[in-house]
Amino acid sequence: MKEKKIKMVVRALSVKEPWASLIYSGEKTIETRKWKTDYRGSILICVSRNPKNPLSGLAICDVTLIDCRPMTEDDEQFAKCEIYDGAYSWVLKDIKKIIPFPIKGKLGLFKLDDHYFQQIRWYPTIHRDFCEKCKGLLKITWIEKNIYRTTCGDCDYKCDFDLNL
Repeated sequence: MKEKKIKMVVRALSVKEPWASLIYSGEKTIETRKWKTDYRGSILICVSRNPKNPLSGLAICDVTLIDCRPMTEDDEQFAKCEIYDGAYSWVLKDIKKIIPFPIKGKLGLFKLDDHYFQQIRWYPTIHRDFCEKCKGLLKITWIEKNIYRTTCGDCDYKCDFDLNL
């Protein structure tokens, strides 16, 4: 079997409750910030430690940031908040639930350290979370330095990729 190599950059964002849970459930598809970003791509959503609740300090889902623009009144229903001065709408799609794990959040959009990345386990809710060969659940494991492997527990499928941080 020929192995595939994929380059990835993983970013994370700390979000306070109840907004993190609303993103996780798919009810909130716009996150708002007072700053903009040119970054587009995958973002791991982490629940802020404050205010304290059962999900505090956990990574809970992965989303794709597809746009960042000044907030408009039309964004309010998707952001679950009213428009405010200086707000930017971060438009999210492809919410993928993961098995929550502890993570140390940071301010801003931050790069994910290797030791966190290897802990990500997706829930079997999106077709990309399954093996291409047998549809079994995929798992990510660390191989060496920045090399990771997705493997299927049900067959011999594997795919190596380079985590480019």
